Amino acid sequence: MKGALSRLALALLARDEQRPSLKFEHVICVSAATRDVLVNAGVPISHARIIHTGLDMKLYLNGQQPDARGNPGELRLLYAGRLSADKGVETAIQAMKHLGVERGLDHVTLSLAGSGTTEYTNHLRHLVTRLGLERCVTFLGWVPHEEMPRLMAGFDVLLLPSKWPEPFARVVLEGLVSGLVVVATPSGGTGEIIRDRENGLLFTPDDGQDLAKKIASLAVDKNLLEKLRNAGRKTAREQFTLTKMLDSYEEFLEEIAGPHDKH
Repeated sequence: MKGALSRLALALLARDEQRPSLKFEHVICVSAATRDVLVNAGVPISHARIIHTGLDMKLYLNGQQPDARGNPGELRLLYAGRLSADKGVETAIQAMKHLGVERGLDHVTLSLAGSGTTEYTNHLRHLVTRLGLERCVTFLGWVPHEEMPRLMAGFDVLLLPSKWPEPFARVVLEGLVSGLVVVATPSGGTGEIIRDRENGLLFTPDDGQDLAKKIASLAVDKNLLEKLRNAGRKTAREQFTLTKMLDSYEEFLEEIAGPHDKH
């Protein structure tokens, strides 16, 4: 019986080896980073069209107030996303310790908007307490998406400290168009949006000291802050609009459909 089963297994394997390889003629990826991950995993889509996410800018531009960001002497940092280890939230908290102890920048505050497991959220709260950061680190909890434009209007800097390669983080675009300077890791698709010291700042993943250094440069150089804020808005408005994304999809679909009779 065992011999018969073995022969059957070998026959099935031989049949699988003769199976034609997968072929994807028309593929869209949200970022080149996503395409490269799939290609490295053996998915044959090196020809994939890259169409980045686009944002409805009106949602974030309407009702913005020029003085909504609090006291001029403060630097208000925001993290918005899932509270989990792969998102690098601990790195942001550790950076706050470096800013206060090593650089004496006690006018910098960090707000964490998002939720996670009870266990991990408690871990982060204990870390804040252990480092003595209760005064400058605040947990906002989960914030509904429709409230994000109003929330972002009150901050100066958006942190994206992800350790894992983000495919294409929409929150980066939301921060840019809202006038926040984005300080992020270059992992995944984020490096296709942010160019270091041109329209944002990039730092080494899982490196709280490097993140603190980047934040400090904004805290002490208001000209750099304004330069990156304006450049970030321009990047979002020129390259990552909803209209641009939809036009790219339409063009791609027309190419697939091929020539057609307009009469």
